[in-house]
Amino acid sequence: SGVERRVTVQSVSLREVAAGGGEALLLEPEDELVVLSLKESRVERIAKFIDELKRQTSKNRPAPFVEIHGAVRFPGQYPLEPNMVVDDLIQAAGGLQESAYSMSVEVTTRVIIEGERVRETRQQQISLDDITMLNAYDSVRINHIPFWNRIKRVMIGGEVMFPGEYTFTQGETLMEVMQRAGGMTEQAFPQSAVLMRTALREKEQQELEVSAALLEKEIALLSKQQDKNEEGALEQQAAQELLEKVKNSKAMGRLSIKLDELLIDRESSLVLKEGDHLVVPTVSQEVTVMGEVFYPTSHFFKGGKSWLDYVNLSGGVTKFADDESIYIIRADGSVTMTKRMIWFRSTHEESVHPGDTVVVPVDVNPTDFMSKLKDIAQVLYQLATTTAVLQTVGVF
Repeated sequence: SGVERRVTVQSVSLREVAAGGGEALLLEPEDELVVLSLKESRVERIAKFIDELKRQTSKNRPAPFVEIHGAVRFPGQYPLEPNMVVDDLIQAAGGLQESAYSMSVEVTTRVIIEGERVRETRQQQISLDDITMLNAYDSVRINHIPFWNRIKRVMIGGEVMFPGEYTFTQGETLMEVMQRAGGMTEQAFPQSAVLMRTALREKEQQELEVSAALLEKEIALLSKQQDKNEEGALEQQAAQELLEKVKNSKAMGRLSIKLDELLIDRESSLVLKEGDHLVVPTVSQEVTVMGEVFYPTSHFFKGGKSWLDYVNLSGGVTKFADDESIYIIRADGSVTMTKRMIWFRSTHEESVHPGDTVVVPVDVNPTDFMSKLKDIAQVLYQLATTTAVLQTVGVF
């Protein structure tokens, strides 16, 4: 009736009790003994005691609980025991993680200033062996060792001395990892090196999916508006074929690089990211011609031939070709317009190099909906050239 029922929490070491040491703890009626697991989270099991302690709170009687965050096994709120120190709280939270930075422990405590309870942060550089007493509402944070979990991986394949997966740390460059891989072999063709990056692949895949969805809607809409003549039917068929290619294409996430330049100076080299994949192919001796030509194929490279020579080797352009927009996908993945080269050069002997791909796009009416497909088609051609390079080294 007039008896106040209050919950208190006290920890005990079962190991010491079993060994016959430690302070004996006598149990009383309605006591509850909770044995915590070292493998499973204990926060939920303790939560009911924390709630009970909070219900006992009054203005002059703060709730006896503390909290711990950071590099401990089970961060969260725990009951505050009499004479509890930081190390006791760490043990209650399952102990430190391997990555714990024990040189800096931050303790945030609440203090009363002019009758108002506020938070005041007190950061202490303490050893975990020091006796640092805790008060109600104190919050302890154990930081992780900087960059502990930032061991990243990159795959190096193709014509390198020691291909395989390599770990690297934050800020490490492609040049440094390539040195660890023994450098390139004599058969390496750095001009066609392919660097694939996870973030770029995810972004490009999203763009492909968006393009496919928009293209599908536009084809359905404009097909109703088009005249059912032969030209309209051919355009719609071409658009449908392109749509299928987009749906079946997988983004590569290729980052256009000049590998030989990146391996000269560490300061100007490429900083690696998690999941990067570099493939160095063998020496290339061919130039590929794609698009609106009579015989799309690859030709043996011969110095002195221009892009136009290679187009003619493929039978010349078809009547559907846009010969004003022919472009070259360079071995490194970059794109060069041939029209620009025509303006500035009287001859084109040096315009094509081994590993390059000459693309002859389809000619479309600028007012026709097919003109919107040119950018998509260029992306597909670039994917095709990257795939071809990877196939030469057995990636696909």
